[in-house]
Amino acid sequence: MSGKTASWLKGCGCTFTVLLVLGVIVLVGSSLTMLKPFRQAIEIREQLDLEYGSQSEFTPAADGAVLPDRMERFLAVRRELMVTCGRFEQAYDSLNSMEQFDGQDDPPQGEVLKAAFNAARGAFGLAPAFGDFIQARNQSLMDNGIGLGEYTYIYSIAYGDRLLDLQEDGDVTTMQVHVSPRVLGVLQDMLKRQLDRAGPGSAWTEALKAEINRLEETAWTVPWIDGLPAAIAASVAPFRLELEENFCAETVNLELTINRTINGGIGIQGD
Repeated sequence: MSGKTASWLKGCGCTFTVLLVLGVIVLVGSSLTMLKPFRQAIEIREQLDLEYGSQSEFTPAADGAVLPDRMERFLAVRRELMVTCGRFEQAYDSLNSMEQFDGQDDPPQGEVLKAAFNAARGAFGLAPAFGDFIQARNQSLMDNGIGLGEYTYIYSIAYGDRLLDLQEDGDVTTMQVHVSPRVLGVLQDMLKRQLDRAGPGSAWTEALKAEINRLEETAWTVPWIDGLPAAIAASVAPFRLELEENFCAETVNLELTINRTINGGIGIQGD
């Protein structure tokens, strides 16, 4: 196992099902315990959807700006979730334990075994961490009076540049997207409803149309990646420092995920 393995697990956007199967193989007796936070997260999300609408139903303000009170609620959720960030940092550090031996012909066996144990511990610790994170996110949203759709919109404008990761390897450039195709579709639909709210006949309307067309024509991108419009940028600017302080790179793939039961309720899938 090397650092590439950790990066794959961290950024591939794979479903929770894969990690859950891994956990069941090693810890059969704890499978029900591991599923519990996922199930609780689903129950809380269903309550959120009833109270605030589903993630796919949120419509931004006509100009896209976020009111200060709503940004404060978003930041309250971010601060609470940052408590879990260290848990993921530790897990990914453990996954990278083996890379210290890359290029060594005859590394010490004892050190290799120790590193392998740490890597396995990191891998098998991710599944319950994922469940706990989604549960904590949904509960924090409920406690702070903000729906998942509004959270998704604010997250996308606050951290949009963090949702795309360009990696260069010689002459080859690859792009990693930290949200699923479903979430990208949700964000596009938000802008379409925003366009309806904005009404016809203004420069802003034309800008919205152009951005929607760009999203439809360009695969794997997020709104306003080339720069936030003035009204949106102005609403975010007073909170920029605190937003940066409460960003967790290790959980970026999970932040906008929803999970659901599959196979008659015996498994969990997220996207």
